Amino acid sequence: MQLDGQGPAMSVSRVVWTAINGQGQAGAQADRLYIYDLEHGTYAAPVVSGYGAAGFIGAYTLSGAQLAYVDTGLVDAGTLTWRVLVLDLHTGKSVTVAEAGPRDGSRVPPQIAFDGQRLLVLSTRDAGTNVHQSTATLYTVGTRAHQVLAQITDRLFGDPVLTAHAAAWTTIEYAPHLASQLTIYDLMHHKLTYGSVGDVSQLAASGDLVVWKSGMSGVNGHIGLYALSSHRVLSSDLAHSDHAIFPSTNGHLVAWTFDDGSRVQIYSLGSQRVIYSAPLVHHRYYGLTSISGNSVSWTYTALGDSKHPTKGYVQIHQVG
Repeated sequence: MQLDGQGPAMSVSRVVWTAINGQGQAGAQADRLYIYDLEHGTYAAPVVSGYGAAGFIGAYTLSGAQLAYVDTGLVDAGTLTWRVLVLDLHTGKSVTVAEAGPRDGSRVPPQIAFDGQRLLVLSTRDAGTNVHQSTATLYTVGTRAHQVLAQITDRLFGDPVLTAHAAAWTTIEYAPHLASQLTIYDLMHHKLTYGSVGDVSQLAASGDLVVWKSGMSGVNGHIGLYALSSHRVLSSDLAHSDHAIFPSTNGHLVAWTFDDGSRVQIYSLGSQRVIYSAPLVHHRYYGLTSISGNSVSWTYTALGDSKHPTKGYVQIHQVG
């Protein structure tokens, strides 16, 4: 089984997810987002792509009651158009923060990170036959001000994260061989640097810490831990396994999924050990995780049979 897309996004009072399709999570193939109010136990109206049958919801992230997401549409010959919106879940009003221009067509949808005030957008533009230009842009949502942090040709940006003092992503190179580099932009000193580690993917961050999966593919890798302030690797294998993928963190906990969907684990950085492992259940496949406060959420799919349909679930586990 191949896990794809992203896990649920969670804040203190809400959890957001895309539909689950078959084994694992469809992610970027879903055309709507589901929003559940944890405090009142109610669903909000789903967020649907504005591009109709040709549209899908790409990346999405939740900060408090602000939901940022990428609405993507297929134009022609595999070329995509897109816009990045922020939806206020209190008022139901949305604003478009960024969108593709007439010459910004690409086969690669944008990726985003969002902290409630600032929005990091990684976009790719087809600049010619087999030529791509990638741009990292930081938007201030309230003022619409924006700043280009980095721009590069023939390499891709991916896996964006935001902390109070830094924006980070991976810079991916395909030739002469597949490789990636942790890229860090210091927002205080306006300086672009490269981390002391390479070949990492699937970043998550909180405070001064960044976690990643080593390697470039969706499977097989180690979960690493990196300190932004000291530019130092704190651990290269938190999971003690080369099958842990797609980590999430809140600065105190790290959660990950196994690449075959067999389990989810939660690791305490304070006690430096795994404090919870989701049960192994026949015909149950776990999706990706999200952490907010002491709550960890994930999706799972229970495969059906001739008498019972396949169903998808979102589960929330309280730590402590």
